[in-house]
Amino acid sequence: MRSRLFSVSVLIALSSFSYGSDVLVSKEDDFVCENIQSANKLVESISEHNNVLGQDEWIQRADSSLQGLDKSSTSCGWIVPEITFTIDDQSSTDFGEVVATTYTVFGGYVVRFNDKAYENIQLPDRSDNEWLFELYESCDKGVVDDCFTLGYLFHIGEMVEQHYSNANALYTRACDLGSSEGCSNLGLMYDSAQGVERNSNRAIKMYQKACDRDNAGACFNLAEILSRTAESQQELERVASLYATACKGSDLAACVNLAYIFKEGRGVDKSDSRAAALFTHACHEGSPQGCSDLGVLYRDGDGVEQDYQKAHAHFTQACEIDVLHGCDGLGYMYSVGLGVETDKTRAAEFFKMSCDGGSAYGCSNLGVLVILGTGAKQDDSLGLELFTRACDGNFYEGCYYLGLLFQRGEVIEQDEQQANALFVKSCEGGYARGCERI
Repeated sequence: MRSRLFSVSVLIALSSFSYGSDVLVSKEDDFVCENIQSANKLVESISEHNNVLGQDEWIQRADSSLQGLDKSSTSCGWIVPEITFTIDDQSSTDFGEVVATTYTVFGGYVVRFNDKAYENIQLPDRSDNEWLFELYESCDKGVVDDCFTLGYLFHIGEMVEQHYSNANALYTRACDLGSSEGCSNLGLMYDSAQGVERNSNRAIKMYQKACDRDNAGACFNLAEILSRTAESQQELERVASLYATACKGSDLAACVNLAYIFKEGRGVDKSDSRAAALFTHACHEGSPQGCSDLGVLYRDGDGVEQDYQKAHAHFTQACEIDVLHGCDGLGYMYSVGLGVETDKTRAAEFFKMSCDGGSAYGCSNLGVLVILGTGAKQDDSLGLELFTRACDGNFYEGCYYLGLLFQRGEVIEQDEQQANALFVKSCEGGYARGCERI
């Protein structure tokens, strides 16, 4: 769902570092317990915002405070002194101002923080929204799921007025507290310029953080954004690896995209059999797109033994769930009689379904049947409209047929110049018959 590269120059300076009184980490201090239990994920918050002292040095300083202290029998581990430090982030932030962030550390791990963006969240009147304030206060105590939930509600405008700045601040807090979903949705906001300037670098960073936390959807999103500019073998291999990771995490769209990669040999050795296996897996796990693509393989005998019955079955599965490619596949099989009796009327019905859904392929094929009056009522005006929609959708065979109409002047006023332009477009798009007409 993402100018393309927006970079921020960041200078980080240490403002203060102090040791506070000893703090007993106990069952009563629930939010501290929860955060210490996820400390390995949270500690990266320090290094992300700091380039003066590295993460290891922060941990060393914090851990040194444990010397001479006895371990507690409490559920969360031990008695440790509270360490607080403030970092001035001298950057132009999403909120257009310098932000001072205060971190509190127990035994080297971040457990709470205050930042200006989060503090400036705008909430409606409390009298009518007590539930919302309860979520906010819970988030303020470090309950990560409530931070994410509240951010999501503001993001999509459900139960509250949509507010991207609030969503961004809450997702940021959730992400810093260890929520992979918070990081991923934050990446999406930067990727699609929702309430912020589009910032691909920031989106990549957030997707990577979520992917590293085993969020399959984030790995998929990261692969998508990187695939737009991937050219070198190393870049293509990284994209393939990310799709593979997401696929293993049960993201079926990633499995389908990885199948395309194996089919085309982008960043991996070309393998029709691997592509077929991935399409099969995606289809069997419930991906209509995977079923549609598997239908193509069975129809053409590509990576699998040709089987028209299986092709028909898979196209039907996809078409019934409004995957246009599946309806296109059925239309083609009935149009030419592949594994079924030729039935132009049924072909027209399937092509109309796909065309109405936005398939340029479906529009072009329906246009042929309409112009010929085969399987559909003959209608020159509708045929012209259908070829135009197909060509505008960059289905270049449609451009070719539209060019023929202008060249012959039977359906529309003859225009050789327009006809030639359409033949050129179809040729440049890879349709050979268009090249023959130039």
